[in-house]
Amino acid sequence: MKTKERVIFLTIDFAMFAGFFASLQILQHLQNADAEATIFINVTTGLMAMLGLSVLMLIHSLEVVTGKTNSWNFMGMIVLTYLGVICDNLSWATNISAQFSAVNYILNMGGYLITPILLFLFWDYQNRVFLDEPRHIGRIKYIAGAATIADILYVIAGAVTGFLFYIDADGRYAYGSGSLFVYICPAIIVMCSIYENLRRELSLRKKLTLLAFDFVPIISMTFSIPLPQYSLVYLIFFVNLLLIYGTVQVKTERELAEKTARIAEQDRALAEQQTQIMISQMQPHFLYNTLTAIYRLCAKDTALAQKTIQDFSTYLRTNMDSIKNTAPIPFEKELAHTKTYLEIELLRFSSILNVEYDIEVTDFKIPALTLQPIVENAVRYGIRSRVYGGTVTISTKRSNGNIYLSVHDDGMGFDVNEKKNDGRSHLGIENTRNRLRQMMNAELIIDSQIGVGTTVTMILEDKHEAVIGG
Repeated sequence: MKTKERVIFLTIDFAMFAGFFASLQILQHLQNADAEATIFINVTTGLMAMLGLSVLMLIHSLEVVTGKTNSWNFMGMIVLTYLGVICDNLSWATNISAQFSAVNYILNMGGYLITPILLFLFWDYQNRVFLDEPRHIGRIKYIAGAATIADILYVIAGAVTGFLFYIDADGRYAYGSGSLFVYICPAIIVMCSIYENLRRELSLRKKLTLLAFDFVPIISMTFSIPLPQYSLVYLIFFVNLLLIYGTVQVKTERELAEKTARIAEQDRALAEQQTQIMISQMQPHFLYNTLTAIYRLCAKDTALAQKTIQDFSTYLRTNMDSIKNTAPIPFEKELAHTKTYLEIELLRFSSILNVEYDIEVTDFKIPALTLQPIVENAVRYGIRSRVYGGTVTISTKRSNGNIYLSVHDDGMGFDVNEKKNDGRSHLGIENTRNRLRQMMNAELIIDSQIGVGTTVTMILEDKHEAVIGG
């Protein structure tokens, strides 16, 4: 989250706490004015709601700052509910003297205006957070929006004409003849929300949760009609915010559990892929031919046979150990494993296979078993496909902030744009490409010309140079 946004959230939260402590003076004012008991009850209840909203805003701000959530909509509902409570509290405090008539009039109008806006925000929040529908489509959207605007206009007109409410000569709030009509538009907004929640294909748990959010305002309006002397609207809005917050937390934890399960599945797939890589590097024909070569050496050159067995054992052990390597390893280690493989191949194909090294840099890392499968392809499909054989060259160099690791063979080459059904296993190359991209954001480029040869190049970020340059 940007610093500016953090400042906004924390400033609003500080102002809300300051407003709560400042509003505590209202109780003293009412006590000095010998106010009625119902006024004390309403103001005390309102102060409790203000404190609860301030704490909820603090928790929400901390979650936003730490990146757990980023709901400006929810913040807007908290702030509007808080403002509604303030208007309600102050209207009761000014409802005891004619000298505050104008203030009382404005505060009551503000309280009425906030209600339809809050209801519309509740509905919008449901679609954004719970239903993943950032935009509402269809006539229901326009009906709810029109009801919100109509209610705002009705409040303004009703307050001006006295049809909704008026302030009498003693400075006290009084209901107008059209006061009950103010509930019509909010009821329409709630019914629009209920209709949308019912018509969607949702799980029973999600339907019941959303319907609970819708019925809380209905309960508020229902009790406000027979008990006009008690302020319940914004207190119940606060309760609804608590319900929404708790539900969002459960939803977030569920999504986190699902994400953890997905990561575990990805790890399982990666382990499976690594096993496939290992198997692809230990082709049955390679194992069989190596063992056959060792068998023949046992009768001709015992010392060489023993060395070959040792090399073969090292090769197999390195392949097995590579399964455990989920992080890049030093290039020198991978190069040593590749050299072990090449020594075995040179034993079998010394007459046609030549190996050269042009290693300029070694201070970098690569994923395990990435160089060896590329070299194996160069030997098997490049050099051994020619009658007179050829040379495999392994080279590294540092240039323009990158490390270039190349394997070149002057074999038969092939058309890189043509997919050949030649029975070859390309699993090793594809796995190498994928692992380079996933583990190091590196590239693998294949350049080949028929009759000239093939060059496979890995392009890796030169982290050593970045450290030196930093």
